[in-house]
Amino acid sequence: MENVRSKGNLANLIPIAVVVVGGCEPCAEKMVKQAMVQGSSPQEIDETLRILADMQKRDCVKQALGPEVVARMEKPLAAGRKALEQALSADGEPVPDGSELFERDRLLPDPAAAAA
Repeated sequence: MENVRSKGNLANLIPIAVVVVGGCEPCAEKMVKQAMVQGSSPQEIDETLRILADMQKRDCVKQALGPEVVARMEKPLAAGRKALEQALSADGEPVPDGSELFERDRLLPDPAAAAA
């Protein structure tokens, strides 16, 4: 049996998937930011969003979830991607292309620390 390397902190990444499937744009943004604050790398979050986008295109997922749910995933995916890109951009503007996501590793500040 092939060794499987554990990736990321699933407790941070699974909520992203849940809110994307649920169709909640603000929740997707919040969960991406929360995952970064809690230590998930931008690469792990990017991979999670890419996996969700890939799953959205699969016929078995369309059949299992229904076309309405699959269509509803589009905006939260875009919102999550935007939140990740903005977090990685030094000036707050979106990162021009996804390849830069693997070159940067800046995390958001802890909101609790900022409030203190």
